Amino acid sequence: MAKTLTWRLLPDHIYSQQPPPPCLVYGATHLARLFVKLPELLTASNITEEKLKVLLRHIDLFIDFLSEHKEWYGEQCYTDAF
Repeated sequence: MAKTLTWRLLPDHIYSQQPPPPCLVYGATHLARLFVKLPELLTASNITEEKLKVLLRHIDLFIDFLSEHKEWYGEQCYTDAF
């Protein structure tokens, strides 16, 4: 169990990069904001109806996943820059 608690999502060298990469700076709130632009992007694409249905099904599942983890949102996820 102790070994499991030391696992990280990204390789160790990512955590020591300066400046930190966007994946360590931007959180779930920023990710959720991308969904606002999604209809515009999908309308402009040449994706077939069949592929669009599959994509929308996956996006729906992803949004459900994000809504199940509301602890990732809010002021507690931010720190002052100074």
